[in-house]
This record gives sequence, C-alpha cells and structure tokens, in this order.
Amino acid sequence: MIRTGWIRELTQPLLDFVYPRTCLICGKSIHDSGKFEVCPSCFAEVSGAKFPRCQICSGTVGPYLDTSNGCSDCSKSSFAFQSVQSLGPYEEPLRGAILRAKTGSNPALTETLTNLLWDQEKDRLRSIGVDLIVPVPHHWVDRILSPRPPVELIADRLGGFLMVPVEHHILRKHRRTPRQRTMENVTQRRQNLRAAFTVPKQATLDGAHILLVDDVLTTGTTCHRVSSELKKAGARRVDVVVIARHVSQQSQKSDRVTLESSEEAITG
Repeated sequence: MIRTGWIRELTQPLLDFVYPRTCLICGKSIHDSGKFEVCPSCFAEVSGAKFPRCQICSGTVGPYLDTSNGCSDCSKSSFAFQSVQSLGPYEEPLRGAILRAKTGSNPALTETLTNLLWDQEKDRLRSIGVDLIVPVPHHWVDRILSPRPPVELIADRLGGFLMVPVEHHILRKHRRTPRQRTMENVTQRRQNLRAAFTVPKQATLDGAHILLVDDVLTTGTTCHRVSSELKKAGARRVDVVVIARHVSQQSQKSDRVTLESSEEAITG
C-alpha cells in the first residue's frame, strides 16, 4: 500500500498559503486548526466544559450547586427523557454557528460542530449505552424547503461514532407548527406541539434505549413531546443530545439566588 501522508505534509503548507484556511465558526484565517477547522479562540468559547452544568438538563448553573436532582430550570419538570448532553450554552459564537448551520447549506459546519460535541461528550455518550439514534423530525413541507436538516446530519455522524443504527422514519411530525422560538412562554410552547408527533403503529421499539438528537434545547418541550411518543411506542428510556443548551435568564437568576442563600447559610 502506498503511503501518502508524507505527500500531504509537504503540500499542506503550500495549499495553506495559496488557499488560506479559515475558521468555520468566525471566519478568521487559521494557521493550525488542529483536528477541527476552528480557531483556538472559538474552540475555547464554544465548549461547555468550562461552565458548571446541570447533571440532568445540561443547562449552565452557578458554581458549587448540587444538581444531581436537577436545577431551577428542570427540577420542577417531569420530562419524558432521562438526561441531556450538549456541547455548550446557546451563546455567541456557538449561537451564530448553529443559525448558519440551520440554513442547510453548510454541512461542513454542522459536521464540525458534531465533531466538537463528540470530542467533549464521547465518554458520557458511550456510557449511556443506547440501542438506537432518532433525530427530531421535521414536517414534510419543511423538508421540501430544507431537504437535509442539520439535525439529521448530526444524528448520522453520532451514529457512526457510537456504531449504532440511526432511524429517520420511525418518528413523524404530521402537523406543521410555528417555530418554538416565536412562542412567548412555556405554556404556548407546549400547546404549539400538542399532538404534533406520532410513531407509526407498525414501529417496534419494545425495550429500546433511544438517543434523541436535536440542535438546541430551550424549555425541553420538543424533546419531551417526542420522548413521550417514543415511550408510548415501547421505548424503555430516552436520552437527549443537542449542540447547544439555551437557559432562560430567569432560571440563571434563580440559580444565583439559590447559590447566594447557600453561601449565607454557610458563612452565617
């Protein structure tokens, strides 16, 4: 077998000079992107590893808080899914990258975000031990507008990493709904997705442990509705993985108040 690695090592500097590589997130020129096509600054910013996170919903929380039973954003909610893993918080520059990826015209960016997610969360995702990966589905009209939604690319890539099957047709969105981000509150979000998803009657999920994939999780309404349908169809457990976790300002404020109260109790 002819080894071509040395050819790449010799020609890469010339290619970088003629066609400078740019960070897929911020667009700045990069000389050494490592194993990801992102600059060191964006690599550090998009990672959630430096943020204290809830053990259940993956939302950012105040330091030293015990989140084994959830945080202020999820502890009072009875979600149909077990846990959430994410790359980082829905803040810049990750937010901008996700919005660009949503156009469906930048698969390289979606692939890079998924690679970053896997690099950070692979141990947790492997330890979960899922049987099947399912992306959150889109309505058929939206699929015409965006034939290859980024969430499907994310699911396929994670399926390759975990070496488990990905099922794109076991879950359907049969009612087209306004986008969740246009809803003013949690109640509207829940009503918006009521009876929007179904699992075909012929589908068999008896005892399956499913990894549900989406791009962003905010209130958890979408993933909760989908997880409920999967469990009705026989799934034993559903865990969620997303690129970003969006936590409301009110929840962050509540966690700060909880932390301050705890510190006062300790020092008082």
